[in-house]
Amino acid sequence: MSTCEKRERALAKAEPIPAGKAADPTIIRAEISYICLRDWIDRVKDLGELRVVKGLNWQSEIGLVSELAIREERGPCVLFEDIPGTLPGSRVLVNFFGGKRRNMTLGFSPDLPKLALTEAFRLNYLAELKQLPHRVVDDGPIFENVLLGDDIDVSKFPAPIWHQADGGRYIGTGSFNVTRDPDEGWINCGTYRVVIHDQNRSGSISLRANTAAFKEINTKPAVSRCPSPS
Repeated sequence: MSTCEKRERALAKAEPIPAGKAADPTIIRAEISYICLRDWIDRVKDLGELRVVKGLNWQSEIGLVSELAIREERGPCVLFEDIPGTLPGSRVLVNFFGGKRRNMTLGFSPDLPKLALTEAFRLNYLAELKQLPHRVVDDGPIFENVLLGDDIDVSKFPAPIWHQADGGRYIGTGSFNVTRDPDEGWINCGTYRVVIHDQNRSGSISLRANTAAFKEINTKPAVSRCPSPS
């Protein structure tokens, strides 16, 4: 049985919160307290779990500090600023899903124990999965900063060398990547590592088990024809 099949069976066994128990005080409801990343950073600062570090380089120092922070059970969330040679105002945020901020991110009390957090997560997020239809919009905050043509230079973003043996600067690690099949038009959304090749090119790693890889196998020529606004 594949990992995906095991996951689907586990989710099928999860029971949703009964509608009649909506007012049951023993059921912990998720309540998200932030509306954007900047707001989330303020919540983490209020929890005392944010460390702001300035002036480290992307060549080695950010990756080293990130590795140390992630290895600690209650290591802080670290926000790197003023990174030499990168776009003014650009920042790097690491180790965001740990400590009390993990609970806050999911919408639960920062003091909720791990076992209770696991059960609350199951009831709120896994027991009744719903497919949310996408919406096509004409504008949004993502279009506040747009670079076109010769102005494009992804190497100016503060993407670090995360590990000593990495083959390049990975600008996408926990990114959300969207690709569209050039022949049939269907869309795939997934998380893939994205590395910077040069000023206006990046590459995405797709293993054979991933949907994006099936596109590559079934498309001639391959992935170069798949639009990807990730």
